[in-house]
Amino acid sequence: MAEVELALASLLYRFDWRLPEKMKAEELDMREAPGLTVRRMPNLLVIATPHQSRMC
Repeated sequence: MAEVELALASLLYRFDWRLPEKMKAEELDMREAPGLTVRRMPNLLVIATPHQSRMC
């Protein structure tokens, strides 16, 4: 399980994430879907751009 977490963390770290244009964070629907695990009811749509390192 640790390998999966490390791979996911590495993937998330290598990109900058933003919302689509004309969408604000305050407008996100944060309802949860019932079930064995908690997840967001609507899917989250984000745009990934390659992370630009600030260190030279």
